[in-house]
This record gives sequence, C-alpha cells and structure tokens, in this order.
Amino acid sequence: MQKDLASHRVLITGASSGIGEALAHVLAARGASLVIAARRIDRLNALAISLTQTHKVPIEVLRSDLTKPQAAAALFELAAVKPITWLINNAGVGPYGPFLEYPATRHTETIALNTLALTELCHLGASHMTTHKQPSFITNIASLAAFQGAPGYAVYAGTKAYVRVFSEILGHELAASRISITCVCPGGVYTEFLEQAGQSLNEAGHAHMMRAEDVALLTIEATLARKS
Repeated sequence: MQKDLASHRVLITGASSGIGEALAHVLAARGASLVIAARRIDRLNALAISLTQTHKVPIEVLRSDLTKPQAAAALFELAAVKPITWLINNAGVGPYGPFLEYPATRHTETIALNTLALTELCHLGASHMTTHKQPSFITNIASLAAFQGAPGYAVYAGTKAYVRVFSEILGHELAASRISITCVCPGGVYTEFLEQAGQSLNEAGHAHMMRAEDVALLTIEATLARKS
C-alpha cells in the first residue's frame, strides 16, 4: 500500500480485536501514526509490536474502559498531546437476549459505551480539530441495527440508531469546517462480538457475514471520500 496517510494521527477505540484491530492494520500499512485504545492492554501491546515491526510507524497504546465516568475525557487528554486528525469511535458492546433477562446495570453500561462515550469523544475530538485546523475525520461505527432493530437487541439497536442520527446531524453542522463525519453501519461481521453478546450463528447465518478486514477497507475508503 502507498504511505498516503502519513500525515494523519489516528485515535482508534476498541482496537484490541475485530473491526478496530483491522482498521489499525490498514491505517498503519498506509503510513498513519496510531493511538490505539481498549481495555485489554496485553492485546494492544501485542498489536503495537506487530504494527511497529511490520510498518515502521509510531504506535501509542492507551488502556481505557469507556464504560466508566470520566474515561473518555481522560483518554482524549492523553491522546491529544499531539494533534489528532482522525478519531474512530469503534468501541461498542451489544448483549443479546430478552431485555428483562439482564440486570439494568448491563444495559446502562451498554448505553454508556455505545452513546455517552462516543458523544463525549466526538465533542472533544471536533473541538480539538477545530483548533488545529488540519483536514480531519471522525468515523463512528454504528450497525445495520441502526436501521432495523431485532428482538434480543433492544438496547444495542437503540444506541446504534442514536449513533446514526447523531452522526448525520453533526456532519451537517460541521459541513463548512475541515472536519468530515462518517457513520458506518455494517451487518454481521466475523469478530468476537457474537461470542461476547451470547449469540451463535446457524448455517444460514454465515451467508450474511463479512470479514472485519473488508469492513475496515470500506470504512477507510468511505471516510476519505467524506461520505456521511
């Protein structure tokens, strides 16, 4: 790949696996400097070593649990010691099952991560980008569930619908700036998400799945094209 993104410094949340990890690989291959964040520091460190050795780009590792109060602000403060030109809000969860079978705290944690942390990081990121005035991007990872909810995903689908609508409006408000907002709404993706959600695929379900690597490539292409 060409090193066409060498001028960018990218903050990726949820970078320890799945789509976040795939995005890190593609962006590093194209020369971007990365700040990768997640809860699992061991996986982040292993990823950083691999990317540094393979692509010779600067990689910073930050442990962050974005379900916790003040975590988003603390993460961005550490990441923004140098200009961030691309923020990718990828971290998210989606417990699967009837609403009443989970404790309320599980649902509030889902809301905290999928919407509250994302919103705060968008505010911090856009304010920061407005200050440094470099061409910048914010990419929010939503879901096909943002358009079509499904039984068992009441809270998850609700949070992703929020992300889609919020991203569309924020993009409109920032249209005259040098900041572009892109919301990505993938369907089923082969990641740890299904296992963590407590859902399994039947044979027919595999026909509708995508690879994380393909989602990452489409995400980067759409963001750079400034598609909403």
